[in-house]
Amino acid sequence: MKRFTTILIALFAAINLLHAQEEKLSDMPEAQRNATLTAIAKATFQREMPDVYREYGTPTIEQKSILRNPTSYEASWYGEQYGDVFYVVTFPINIATEKDLFAEGYAAKVHIWDDTQEAFVIECGNLDGLGKLLCKRDMRH
Repeated sequence: MKRFTTILIALFAAINLLHAQEEKLSDMPEAQRNATLTAIAKATFQREMPDVYREYGTPTIEQKSILRNPTSYEASWYGEQYGDVFYVVTFPINIATEKDLFAEGYAAKVHIWDDTQEAFVIECGNLDGLGKLLCKRDMRH
């Protein structure tokens, strides 16, 4: 009976996790959304840029949307469409010691889609100024 209860609890946890991943970030309560965004961004930053990963203070979070309408899939940068919502999580630096290393004033910015909860671009705050494309959206009709 104890084993059955453990399996049942694990099954419910897995179902809840799958349901949570289908939910838009913008539909979540603010505290849950911010925690989810921070966790996704932190994991992405650690995975993609382990050499420059750092945490100083709390990352800032901005909600943005695509304001231009690409005329074709090839014209879009990330497979985005007009009105798509995304978040930008910015990891701060220690200004006193890292101002020269991160000239942009941040360690990294991670861009995350609202509806899929996928990180799609990461930017490093050093002088290269280039973002790294992590995934491209499928074209939606």
